[in-house]
Amino acid sequence: MSGQFNRSMRAKHSAVVTKATTVTLDNFPEEARHCHAGIELMDVNGVAKTATGGTVTVTIKTVVNPNVAEDVTGGAIDCTSPTTVTWAANTREVIFTPDSITGDATHYVARVTANKS
Repeated sequence: MSGQFNRSMRAKHSAVVTKATTVTLDNFPEEARHCHAGIELMDVNGVAKTATGGTVTVTIKTVVNPNVAEDVTGGAIDCTSPTTVTWAANTREVIFTPDSITGDATHYVARVTANKS
């Protein structure tokens, strides 16, 4: 899943997916070095929800290591209190892997922003 990319904002997001779906956002421009990722949890109707448990782990594939998913420091997003994950690397792909999301959150959207500096 490539997601939608807005060149002026350097922002990309996934479609709404079920809480067990792994999302890959790809085709970032090579100059995208400073990146931020997060998730938005919701129910089937798109109403914002907070989970009672679970994580979404963010990993990346970079320009210099395009075939291996690398860990991001602090890359496990706690679904009970989602926060933004940040890193600095020329990023080609960002992978969101959910694990055991519980509670009223049944779906999510993955989001990434990136800039040159």
